[in-house]
Amino acid sequence: LAHSYNSFYCSGYSSSAIFSCDGYGENATTFWGIGNGKKIEEIKTTNFPHSLGQLYSTITQFLGFKPNLDEWKVMSLASYGNPNKYLKDFKELIKIKNNGEFELNLNYFDFYNFDRKNYFSKNFINLFGNPREAQSKLNTKHFDLAAALQKIVEICVENALLYIKNKTKQNNLCLSGGIFMNSVMNGKIYRSNLFKNVFIPFAPDDSGNSIGAVCWQSKNKKIFNKLSPYQGSDFLDTDIIKILNRNKIKYTKVSNVSKDCCDELLKHKIICWFQGKSEFGQRALGNRSILANPTRKDVKDKVNLSVKFRESFRPFAGSILEEFANEYYESPKKIISPYMEKVFYIKNSKKNLVPGIVHIDKSTRLQTVNIKQNKVYYNLIKFFYNETGIPIILNTSFNINNEPIVETPEDALRTFFSSGADILYLGNCKIIK
Repeated sequence: LAHSYNSFYCSGYSSSAIFSCDGYGENATTFWGIGNGKKIEEIKTTNFPHSLGQLYSTITQFLGFKPNLDEWKVMSLASYGNPNKYLKDFKELIKIKNNGEFELNLNYFDFYNFDRKNYFSKNFINLFGNPREAQSKLNTKHFDLAAALQKIVEICVENALLYIKNKTKQNNLCLSGGIFMNSVMNGKIYRSNLFKNVFIPFAPDDSGNSIGAVCWQSKNKKIFNKLSPYQGSDFLDTDIIKILNRNKIKYTKVSNVSKDCCDELLKHKIICWFQGKSEFGQRALGNRSILANPTRKDVKDKVNLSVKFRESFRPFAGSILEEFANEYYESPKKIISPYMEKVFYIKNSKKNLVPGIVHIDKSTRLQTVNIKQNKVYYNLIKFFYNETGIPIILNTSFNINNEPIVETPEDALRTFFSSGADILYLGNCKIIK
């Protein structure tokens, strides 16, 4: 219910079909409902241990990654594989029902036996072979397994959404739960004609349940309408300067931080960007970001290896001026992705312009930016567009591998000097190595 209220109350819809899906809650792993006014009515649930989230986590562990943490790595890997190689085997793992539900074949899983180390059973190993060791090289088999997993989850969710569309006859859809951190699937749902409007909150995972719990108990739905993701700490320039002086760090105060940053991006500098209130959730949306010029193909490897210290196969998102999104990316409807929650496929005529943010399958996880959403960040991208004719910059979270996104100026300084980034903007203060 916390997941569902987070999505429904923040959507701005007066009524909506609601679907929530993740690892598991108290008992439910999947929730179908309908929202009207301030109330959400449950239609039905699927209960633990039958869980799409746990299925995804099982494959994540089998592929040598950490379950309940590294699922987005598996999503990235899926683009390199052929889903048809193992799709038949995956249909042995999970039964898709006519009523929109699904059922795991528990003979292949051990995640529900909480005293077991592995999420998968011996039968799973008999079917797919030995699991990958964490540090071993990834190969075609691993790519194909990831692709088959992505495909079967998309099929299950599509089946569930067809059910709730027929049940509720609603044009609006609210989605929530950790499964909807899967931006590839989110983009496909958005581009389909099943629902006219689709809303996914900026924190659809468990972190958003703190918001959802307050929504659930609130009597005033209006205050949550299109809630801003910028809910964290803010620091004045005077506060930042005190910290810089205390640590004897040289800086320059710039008069127009957006224009100055654009000038450095044009020189292909890698920028650490710290502005305003920090973002709530797992997406850096232009206030705690690492930024780069996307026009060079090698920028992806440079940022992955020398700044983020993470796997080379992981792609980067793009922040695009909202008014240019449909000019660059394929979609039958107006592209709106303010929380970097959806993946879109770039048009052939544009893919060579921004190779640094185009994944192997020609996709980009996209954040659309308008001036009301984030004026300083919008102005930066607009300056970049005015200089280059390209309305997109590379955006990734301001952190290094295995650390959270920075929150304070002290966090930002330590991360900046621990990475291969070139320049840090702390508010209007510019620090150069």
